[in-house]
Amino acid sequence: MGPVQQTRFEAAADLLERSVGYDLRTMTVELPDAHTRWRCGHCGNLTRFDVVRARTASEYWHFTIGGEPEIEEAEVTNEDLQQVSCRWCGASDRIEIVPRHGLEESPNEVGGP
Repeated sequence: MGPVQQTRFEAAADLLERSVGYDLRTMTVELPDAHTRWRCGHCGNLTRFDVVRARTASEYWHFTIGGEPEIEEAEVTNEDLQQVSCRWCGASDRIEIVPRHGLEESPNEVGGP
């Protein structure tokens, strides 16, 4: 971000924080788990998100005699979720974690005997 863009961002973040107590600078989004999903609080999207992640991995590479590489083992040692934005409206400051539909019911009520 250039200096002018940074200043505009800071001004917008300050205004938002003063008006509703919401700080863009400290907003973090977590990865959903088996019981949750993302939802865009701006447009309601539940299915399409652009995700930027940084990963560090340890890999075992095997080269053939001809020099062709193949990764035979890979282990992600660190992963950082940097940004999630809504594919529909572009919002990145309104992504929230919500329960997955149907999981709030007990297991005995969902098709069980």
